[in-house]
Amino acid sequence: MSSVDRYLHVSGEGPPVVVLHGGPGFNHAYLVPHLQRLAVGRSLVFFDQHDGDSNELNPGVSAEMIFCKAGEVLDRFASADRLRVIAHSWGTIVLLGALRQRPHLRLSGLLISPVPTNRDRFDQMRINLLSRFGPELAQGLATFEDGKLQGPTIEPFLSHYVSRQETRLPGLSFDISVYRQVLESLGSFNFSAALPQISNCHILHGADDFTTLDLISDLVSNCASMTLMPETGHFPFAEQPEDFIERAQRLL
Repeated sequence: MSSVDRYLHVSGEGPPVVVLHGGPGFNHAYLVPHLQRLAVGRSLVFFDQHDGDSNELNPGVSAEMIFCKAGEVLDRFASADRLRVIAHSWGTIVLLGALRQRPHLRLSGLLISPVPTNRDRFDQMRINLLSRFGPELAQGLATFEDGKLQGPTIEPFLSHYVSRQETRLPGLSFDISVYRQVLESLGSFNFSAALPQISNCHILHGADDFTTLDLISDLVSNCASMTLMPETGHFPFAEQPEDFIERAQRLL
Protein backbone atom coordinates (compact mmCIF):
# COMPACT_ATOMS: atom_id res chain seq x y z
CA MET A 1 0.00 0.00 0.00
CA SER A 2 1.24 3.45 -0.92
CA SER A 3 1.73 6.00 1.86
CA VAL A 4 -1.31 7.93 0.57
CA ASP A 5 -3.66 5.02 -0.14
CA ARG A 6 -5.39 5.27 3.22
CA TYR A 7 -6.40 8.86 2.41
CA LEU A 8 -8.09 7.92 -0.87
CA HIS A 9 -11.64 6.82 -1.71
CA VAL A 10 -12.04 5.82 -5.37
CA SER A 11 -15.38 5.75 -7.16
CA GLY A 12 -15.94 4.64 -10.76
CA GLU A 13 -13.59 3.47 -13.48
CA GLY A 14 -11.63 5.35 -16.11
CA PRO A 15 -9.20 8.26 -16.22
CA PRO A 16 -8.74 9.65 -12.70
CA VAL A 17 -10.06 12.97 -11.42
CA VAL A 18 -8.65 13.99 -8.03
CA VAL A 19 -11.33 15.47 -5.75
CA LEU A 20 -10.28 17.91 -2.99
CA HIS A 21 -12.92 18.60 -0.36
CA GLY A 22 -13.61 21.75 1.61
CA GLY A 23 -12.80 22.72 5.16
CA PRO A 24 -10.49 22.85 6.90
CA GLY A 25 -12.36 20.64 9.34
CA PHE A 26 -14.53 18.63 6.91
CA ASN A 27 -13.79 15.20 5.48
CA HIS A 28 -14.72 13.92 2.03
CA ALA A 29 -17.99 12.18 3.04
CA TYR A 30 -20.29 15.11 2.25
CA LEU A 31 -19.12 15.21 -1.39
CA VAL A 32 -19.50 11.54 -2.29
CA PRO A 33 -23.31 11.30 -2.67
CA HIS A 34 -23.46 14.52 -4.69
CA LEU A 35 -20.57 13.87 -7.09
CA GLN A 36 -21.19 10.14 -7.55
CA ARG A 37 -23.01 10.69 -10.85
CA LEU A 38 -19.86 12.22 -12.33
CA ALA A 39 -18.07 8.85 -11.96
CA VAL A 40 -19.15 7.70 -15.43
CA GLY A 41 -16.28 7.13 -17.84
CA ARG A 42 -13.91 8.46 -15.19
CA SER A 43 -12.82 7.54 -11.67
CA LEU A 44 -13.20 10.06 -8.87
CA VAL A 45 -10.32 9.90 -6.41
CA PHE A 46 -11.48 11.56 -3.19
CA PHE A 47 -8.48 12.73 -1.17
CA ASP A 48 -9.28 12.95 2.53
CA GLN A 49 -7.34 15.48 4.58
CA HIS A 50 -7.54 13.40 7.75
CA ASP A 51 -6.38 10.01 8.98
CA GLY A 52 -8.18 7.56 6.75
CA ASP A 53 -7.50 4.56 9.02
CA SER A 54 -9.16 5.93 12.11
CA ASN A 55 -11.81 8.00 10.27
CA GLU A 56 -11.07 10.74 12.78
CA LEU A 57 -9.60 14.12 11.95
CA ASN A 58 -5.96 14.22 12.93
CA PRO A 59 -5.60 16.60 15.92
CA GLY A 60 -2.00 17.37 14.94
CA VAL A 61 -2.79 18.39 11.38
CA SER A 62 -1.38 21.60 9.85
CA ALA A 63 -1.83 23.31 6.50
CA GLU A 64 1.62 22.20 5.33
CA MET A 65 0.87 18.59 6.25
CA ILE A 66 -2.30 18.73 4.14
CA PHE A 67 -0.47 20.37 1.22
CA CYS A 68 2.27 17.73 1.40
CA LYS A 69 -0.17 14.81 1.31
CA ALA A 70 -2.19 16.44 -1.46
CA GLY A 71 1.00 16.90 -3.46
CA GLU A 72 1.74 13.18 -3.22
CA VAL A 73 -1.73 12.47 -4.58
CA LEU A 74 -1.29 14.93 -7.47
CA ASP A 75 2.06 13.36 -8.34
CA ARG A 76 0.56 9.90 -8.30
CA PHE A 77 -2.30 10.68 -10.68
CA ALA A 78 -0.63 13.17 -12.98
CA SER A 79 -0.07 11.91 -16.51
CA ALA A 80 2.50 13.25 -18.95
CA ASP A 81 0.04 15.71 -20.51
CA ARG A 82 -2.43 16.67 -17.80
CA LEU A 83 -3.92 16.24 -14.35
CA ARG A 84 -7.66 16.56 -13.80
CA VAL A 85 -9.11 17.89 -10.55
CA ILE A 86 -12.33 18.89 -8.82
CA ALA A 87 -11.85 21.18 -5.84
CA HIS A 88 -14.56 22.53 -3.55
CA SER A 89 -14.13 25.65 -1.40
CA TRP A 90 -11.01 25.26 0.79
CA GLY A 91 -9.95 22.50 -1.61
CA THR A 92 -8.79 25.29 -3.93
CA ILE A 93 -6.27 26.41 -1.28
CA VAL A 94 -5.13 22.80 -0.83
CA LEU A 95 -4.64 22.54 -4.58
CA LEU A 96 -2.64 25.77 -4.87
CA GLY A 97 -0.61 24.93 -1.76
CA ALA A 98 0.37 21.58 -3.27
CA LEU A 99 1.22 23.17 -6.63
CA ARG A 100 3.78 25.58 -5.19
CA GLN A 101 6.47 22.89 -5.31
CA ARG A 102 5.28 21.51 -8.67
CA PRO A 103 5.63 24.33 -11.24
CA HIS A 104 5.66 21.77 -14.08
CA LEU A 105 2.08 20.60 -13.41
CA ARG A 106 -0.77 22.00 -15.48
CA LEU A 107 -4.37 21.23 -14.55
CA SER A 108 -7.79 20.91 -16.08
CA GLY A 109 -10.99 20.47 -14.15
CA LEU A 110 -13.53 22.21 -11.99
CA LEU A 111 -13.38 24.61 -9.04
CA ILE A 112 -16.66 24.66 -7.10
CA SER A 113 -17.34 27.71 -4.92
CA PRO A 114 -13.62 28.48 -4.51
CA VAL A 115 -12.36 30.63 -1.66
CA PRO A 116 -9.90 33.55 -1.86
CA THR A 117 -6.25 32.79 -2.51
CA ASN A 118 -4.66 35.30 -0.13
CA ARG A 119 -5.08 36.01 3.56
CA ASP A 120 -6.62 39.49 3.39
CA ARG A 121 -9.40 38.41 1.06
CA PHE A 122 -9.85 35.14 2.94
CA ASP A 123 -10.40 37.03 6.19
CA GLN A 124 -12.93 39.31 4.46
CA MET A 125 -14.79 36.21 3.27
CA ARG A 126 -14.99 34.97 6.86
CA ILE A 127 -16.37 38.34 7.95
CA ASN A 128 -19.03 38.06 5.22
CA LEU A 129 -20.07 34.66 6.52
CA LEU A 130 -20.14 35.68 10.18
CA SER A 131 -22.33 38.66 9.29
CA ARG A 132 -24.87 36.20 7.89
CA PHE A 133 -24.84 34.23 11.13
CA GLY A 134 -25.75 37.30 13.15
CA PRO A 135 -24.28 38.10 16.59
CA GLU A 136 -25.84 35.20 18.49
CA LEU A 137 -24.70 32.39 16.17
CA ALA A 138 -21.32 34.05 15.58
CA GLN A 139 -20.71 34.28 19.32
CA GLY A 140 -21.85 30.69 19.74
CA LEU A 141 -19.35 29.52 17.14
CA ALA A 142 -16.55 31.57 18.70
CA THR A 143 -17.13 30.06 22.13
CA PHE A 144 -17.89 26.50 20.97
CA GLU A 145 -15.54 24.06 22.69
CA ASP A 146 -13.19 22.20 20.37
CA GLY A 147 -15.07 19.34 18.80
CA LYS A 148 -17.51 18.59 16.01
CA LEU A 149 -20.61 20.25 14.67
CA GLN A 150 -22.78 17.63 13.00
CA GLY A 151 -26.38 16.56 12.66
CA PRO A 152 -28.76 18.98 14.41
CA THR A 153 -25.93 21.12 15.81
CA ILE A 154 -24.71 22.13 12.34
CA GLU A 155 -28.15 22.96 10.88
CA PRO A 156 -28.41 26.56 12.24
CA PHE A 157 -25.05 27.36 10.62
CA LEU A 158 -25.69 25.47 7.37
CA SER A 159 -28.78 27.51 6.55
CA HIS A 160 -26.56 30.59 6.10
CA TYR A 161 -24.26 28.82 3.62
CA VAL A 162 -27.03 27.90 1.20
CA SER A 163 -29.75 29.55 -0.84
CA ARG A 164 -32.29 26.73 -0.60
CA GLN A 165 -33.32 26.18 3.01
CA GLU A 166 -34.25 22.53 2.47
CA THR A 167 -30.70 21.64 1.38
CA ARG A 168 -29.38 18.46 2.96
CA LEU A 169 -25.72 17.46 3.09
CA PRO A 170 -25.41 13.87 4.33
CA GLY A 171 -22.13 13.19 6.09
CA LEU A 172 -21.31 16.87 6.72
CA SER A 173 -19.30 17.05 9.92
CA PHE A 174 -17.26 20.09 10.89
CA ASP A 175 -14.39 19.81 13.37
CA ILE A 176 -13.82 23.28 14.80
CA SER A 177 -10.55 22.40 16.53
CA VAL A 178 -9.01 21.32 13.22
CA TYR A 179 -10.38 24.41 11.46
CA ARG A 180 -8.78 26.73 13.99
CA GLN A 181 -5.51 24.82 14.10
CA VAL A 182 -5.05 24.63 10.33
CA LEU A 183 -5.86 28.30 9.75
CA GLU A 184 -3.50 29.33 12.53
CA SER A 185 -0.73 27.18 11.06
CA LEU A 186 -1.30 28.74 7.64
CA GLY A 187 -0.55 32.26 8.85
CA SER A 188 -0.28 34.87 6.12
CA PHE A 189 -0.56 33.39 2.64
CA ASN A 190 -0.72 34.31 -1.01
CA PHE A 191 -0.89 31.59 -3.66
CA SER A 192 -1.00 33.87 -6.71
CA ALA A 193 2.23 32.40 -8.12
CA ALA A 194 0.47 29.07 -8.76
CA LEU A 195 -2.58 30.55 -10.48
CA PRO A 196 -1.26 30.16 -14.08
CA GLN A 197 -1.10 26.39 -13.48
CA ILE A 198 -4.90 26.17 -13.22
CA SER A 199 -5.68 28.21 -16.35
CA ASN A 200 -7.60 25.30 -17.91
CA CYS A 201 -9.98 24.94 -14.95
CA HIS A 202 -13.59 26.13 -14.89
CA ILE A 203 -15.41 27.74 -11.96
CA LEU A 204 -18.96 26.95 -10.86
CA HIS A 205 -19.93 29.49 -8.22
CA GLY A 206 -23.14 30.06 -6.30
CA ALA A 207 -24.80 33.38 -7.11
CA ASP A 208 -25.65 33.72 -3.40
CA ASP A 209 -22.27 32.55 -2.08
CA PHE A 210 -20.79 34.53 0.82
CA THR A 211 -17.55 34.50 -1.19
CA THR A 212 -18.29 37.43 -3.46
CA LEU A 213 -16.75 37.63 -6.92
CA ASP A 214 -14.49 40.55 -6.05
CA LEU A 215 -12.76 38.31 -3.50
CA ILE A 216 -11.88 35.67 -6.12
CA SER A 217 -11.21 38.00 -9.06
CA ASP A 218 -7.67 36.61 -9.48
CA LEU A 219 -9.04 33.08 -9.77
CA VAL A 220 -11.66 34.17 -12.27
CA SER A 221 -8.99 35.94 -14.36
CA ASN A 222 -6.78 32.86 -14.47
CA CYS A 223 -9.41 30.19 -15.16
CA ALA A 224 -10.93 29.18 -18.49
CA SER A 225 -14.49 30.15 -17.54
CA MET A 226 -16.67 31.20 -14.63
CA THR A 227 -20.37 30.35 -14.32
CA LEU A 228 -22.68 31.78 -11.66
CA MET A 229 -25.32 29.25 -10.65
CA PRO A 230 -28.65 30.90 -9.75
CA GLU A 231 -30.40 30.06 -6.49
CA THR A 232 -27.31 28.50 -4.97
CA GLY A 233 -24.87 29.41 -2.23
CA HIS A 234 -21.73 27.55 -1.15
CA PHE A 235 -22.91 24.00 -1.97
CA PRO A 236 -24.40 24.21 -5.51
CA PHE A 237 -24.14 20.43 -6.04
CA ALA A 238 -26.63 19.94 -3.18
CA GLU A 239 -28.81 22.98 -3.80
CA GLN A 240 -29.38 22.53 -7.54
CA PRO A 241 -28.16 18.97 -8.18
CA GLU A 242 -29.57 18.45 -11.67
CA ASP A 243 -28.30 21.78 -12.98
CA PHE A 244 -24.94 21.19 -11.32
CA ILE A 245 -24.43 17.70 -12.79
CA GLU A 246 -25.38 18.89 -16.28
CA ARG A 247 -22.93 21.80 -16.13
CA ALA A 248 -20.14 19.76 -14.49
CA GLN A 249 -20.38 16.95 -17.06
CA ARG A 250 -20.04 19.49 -19.84
CA LEU A 251 -17.04 21.23 -18.27
CA LEU A 252 -15.16 18.06 -17.33
